[in-house]
Amino acid sequence: MPNQKKKPVPYYRKPDDMSVEEWQIALRRQFAEKQNFAVQNIGDHPVFSDFLVYNPVRCRSIILLR
Repeated sequence: MPNQKKKPVPYYRKPDDMSVEEWQIALRRQFAEKQNFAVQNIGDHPVFSDFLVYNPVRCRSIILLR
């Protein structure tokens, strides 16, 4: 199956076939895919752990706790 480009989700109007929750999730996912975040695991587990997320555009970091 060839890679197909996803149709962009409009931020100005909710598509009729999506709930508000699905629309917001899709918008946030779409935004995050375009960003250049650096993610570092600062915990003990490879998945269920704490992470440090760095945004080079704003020169800021946040910690995501499990």
